[in-house]
Amino acid sequence: MKRILKSKTILFLSIISLLTAIFLSFIYCLLVNNYLEIEKNQNIKYINTLINSFEENINSNSKRVDFLIKTNLDFSNQTRVKNTLKNLNFDLVFIKNNKKIDFIKKESLDEKQISIIKKEILEIHPDIINFNIIKEINNTLIYISKRQIKDNSYLYFIKQIDDNLLKNLGSIFSSINVQKNHILNKKKNLDFSSENFKRIDVYTNFNNKKIQNIISFYGINQDFLFSIITKNEATLSKEGKDTIYIFVAIVIIFLIILFYITHLYQKIVKEQNNELENKVEQRTHQIKATLTELEKVNLKLYDLAHTDFLTKTMNRRHFFMHANNAYNVAKEKKDELCAVMIDIDNFKRLNDTYGHDLGDKVLVSFSKCIKDCIDDDTIFGRLGGEEFAILFKNIPLDKAIGKVDYIRKSIEKIEIVTKNNIIKITASFGVADMKNASNIDEMLKKADKHLYHAKNSGKNLVRSRLNLL
Repeated sequence: MKRILKSKTILFLSIISLLTAIFLSFIYCLLVNNYLEIEKNQNIKYINTLINSFEENINSNSKRVDFLIKTNLDFSNQTRVKNTLKNLNFDLVFIKNNKKIDFIKKESLDEKQISIIKKEILEIHPDIINFNIIKEINNTLIYISKRQIKDNSYLYFIKQIDDNLLKNLGSIFSSINVQKNHILNKKKNLDFSSENFKRIDVYTNFNNKKIQNIISFYGINQDFLFSIITKNEATLSKEGKDTIYIFVAIVIIFLIILFYITHLYQKIVKEQNNELENKVEQRTHQIKATLTELEKVNLKLYDLAHTDFLTKTMNRRHFFMHANNAYNVAKEKKDELCAVMIDIDNFKRLNDTYGHDLGDKVLVSFSKCIKDCIDDDTIFGRLGGEEFAILFKNIPLDKAIGKVDYIRKSIEKIEIVTKNNIIKITASFGVADMKNASNIDEMLKKADKHLYHAKNSGKNLVRSRLNLL
């Protein structure tokens, strides 16, 4: 019982632990993937925000220029228009009218830079009347906007794009750096379209703690312009993992509590089982002791019911029970069976002369003598008073007579010692077989007739139908 309970407990805890491990692994993978997906989507939004902010910054004044152009004003002569153009957030503004160039604004640029920029700009798409592009000129990123004022008259807006501008726009990232060299061997994860850039490629690297984006910008002819390298903390993934760890810790604590409760329950059950087993063992011992006593009592009762109290031989009832069985078996198997009726000679006179105590001694000595002369398979009993009976199995009448005569001679040797005398006893015997007897009673009646004949013939004799002795 204990072993079965222990095995079941171990199996239960093993299954619970295995299912919990599978469940936690599934939850961990599911939640980590969900948090990673949310982190990726948020990162894409940050990249979009950066690109849109950059575009809005460089295009912020283009709308005002377009409005002025739509009014068909004379840009070269009107002072108010020129002042408006000067106040726009551009580093260089000039008007090209045929071959004549009129500078309206020049800031943060020296004459050499202006000369180089002007030459490069005028060679860009001379056949396109309006465009916005970003181009690297003399290792400097330049935003260029071209607008047609009238036939053969164009307005140019130029703005330098420096690292500080990009860094200010990328405040949503923990760090941002501008890389002028083209970073190769990177497989892009995303690409974006833009008004000012022909192509924008994004390569994103996720690790356990950081998110790194390499955003590469390409010009109108697919020329590489620059890359922005951004870094951010993977806060959502970290928070998600922290949440998972807390959840796992709670589950583990719950399992520990469950195991502890199971251990306590097993301990209590074990103690109860031990107590129950002790009670059962005590009760079993008591029952065994009671059964032993009962067997002794039953044996005593059996002896009382089947044994003659004085001679310790079979009583009348017990003798007839065994005699009937022996007769039926002998008849069925066609075996020999002989019955002997015995009577102690002059027993009444002994009782009257010497008293019942001596009579009892005679009966006991007589019974003991006969029991010593027969085997265990022979049935012997006291039918009443001084009358006894014997049943011999599997022997013919002549041999039975021989055995009986041996018993008779043994009885002659019995001596009962009293204060004044030594008393000898004899007995008479009648022997009968199964011939002409349909049951045990008829056999005993025939034996009793032969006993009567022995008594009348002088006593201390054996008589049967053969009259051999």
